Amino acid sequence: MPTLFDRASKVLRNAVIITRREAGPRDCISYDHLAKLFRRSVTKCVLHDGDIIALPPLEEIIKPAPQTLTERFIHSHHMDRYVMFVAWFCFWQTLLQLSSCVFADAFYDGDLMANVAYTLFYASFLLIYLAMEPAQLPSSTYIAGIALYTAGYTSFALWAHFSSTDDTEVAWVLYNVGAWCFVIGSAALIYGLMPVMAGDARPSLKDLLRCPGCDGSFLFLVGSLVFASDAAGFNFFLGYDSVVGYSIFLIGRVFFVQASVTEWCGVCFQRGHGDSEDSHLSAALL
Repeated sequence: MPTLFDRASKVLRNAVIITRREAGPRDCISYDHLAKLFRRSVTKCVLHDGDIIALPPLEEIIKPAPQTLTERFIHSHHMDRYVMFVAWFCFWQTLLQLSSCVFADAFYDGDLMANVAYTLFYASFLLIYLAMEPAQLPSSTYIAGIALYTAGYTSFALWAHFSSTDDTEVAWVLYNVGAWCFVIGSAALIYGLMPVMAGDARPSLKDLLRCPGCDGSFLFLVGSLVFASDAAGFNFFLGYDSVVGYSIFLIGRVFFVQASVTEWCGVCFQRGHGDSEDSHLSAALL
């Protein structure tokens, strides 16, 4: 359980990171800039649940400017653009996969390559998390969800390979494994992105769907359940399970693109200007 000191330090450290990305890694970070960013005194921090704690001197919290290429990438606007690129890539690939189902593979037959690409992209986020400081990381539940998505895409890539070799028994096992990795992974992402409510209140479905990333994760949960039911042989949609599942995934991709927007990278990769109270590290959302 993190202490109040840990939580306050995390808030301040993330503010320092945001300030660096605005001003550049070699520019001076002033108390005045942080005070403006927080809109409160830098000698204390008012946390979301109303707790107040005195902060340590800024020099004890600020880390040295990033030196390695990976650190510079994570702390730059290029990270935001990479996340947006992945979100758009996955959207168009999902659209092509849906077209493949509608047109019976006459339009596009690239399930293997698509799932290999998904696996590599999601694995890259796991590697990025390894290089990030603890204060920058999303919740462990969220990271577990990304890991399950990576495992699910790996299973689907292997499923596509064994399906092409007519090894139906192995393909069926891999299809089930991939579908349930997505079901559990989507639930983990929703839990990891769940907004913190005042007191012991639990967020409603409406609150969840308003949270960036939760709406897309919820749609992926529904779509994954469609694929899981298809793998179990229930045939709820009379042979159109893949069409229904990919259609729901495609809508979820739209929300993931929206959730990837930051003030440093818009939907069309444009860079915004000015301070924003809702700034966030794009590596925490897909």
